[in-house]
Amino acid sequence: MLDIPYAKDISDKLDAKEVSRDILGDIFESASWYGIMMIESRNKALKREVERIGCKNIYGIAEGALPTGLNMTVDPEVLYVHTDLPDMLSASEEVIEGLMKRDSLKRPNLKFMSVNVLDKKQMQEGALLFVGKPFVMTNKGLLVYLTLSEKIKTIENIRDVMRDNNGLAWITTDILFKDVSVTNDQAFGPEYAKVIKKMREKIAEKTNGRGVGANFFSTEDEAHKLFDQIGFSYKRYPLYDGSFTFDSFSGAPEEVKNGAMKLFKDRYIYVLTLK
Repeated sequence: MLDIPYAKDISDKLDAKEVSRDILGDIFESASWYGIMMIESRNKALKREVERIGCKNIYGIAEGALPTGLNMTVDPEVLYVHTDLPDMLSASEEVIEGLMKRDSLKRPNLKFMSVNVLDKKQMQEGALLFVGKPFVMTNKGLLVYLTLSEKIKTIENIRDVMRDNNGLAWITTDILFKDVSVTNDQAFGPEYAKVIKKMREKIAEKTNGRGVGANFFSTEDEAHKLFDQIGFSYKRYPLYDGSFTFDSFSGAPEEVKNGAMKLFKDRYIYVLTLK
């Protein structure tokens, strides 16, 4: 069970379990452990890096239906801009605002905006909400679905938005590599590697070929050269560094727990800054 506040509420409201079951079919139960742990590790690692930088203005890209902004704006000094494509934004905004109404929460510092990462004008409009104050951009689950040309366009747009509007850093969990992925998939053991492979194939079927894995960078060297050419430097930190606990471990099989610890220590979150 995730200990991320409102995660289960949003999941239930959007019927996420049944949607996942429809996509994954007979591997739903096996794949669920991997998915839940990945969601928890990415969210907690991202929060850790935002706090490390110490910035209170956060531009969330392709946020999906996650409660990150709702939870971070408990701090009234935080300004969180939650963005996504129109349909996803509409669904998540409705659910999140419903939860705020249910619990009598006031979040004037949580903003919603429709933004396509491939549209630089829309990206710039999102940044204007910070009125020139320093901000960080974040995402967790975007680049892995984009083709190389779409990645380049997105990275260039993020660079320009940061350069033109006082952006401090871009924090992402999405710099993944095909060569490393083969090894990481074995972390849970050969049977889970088969499950993860099948899970990616099923996601690709449901997303017109935009499955996780097919659009990973080939190698870290390839990614490093691309970011360098576009104008970014980056540092990487372990997704799991021992600074937080995995609440989703509760009830997980021992082999899954051991595999997760190995996988997330060998997987990274990246903090990119303009050169």
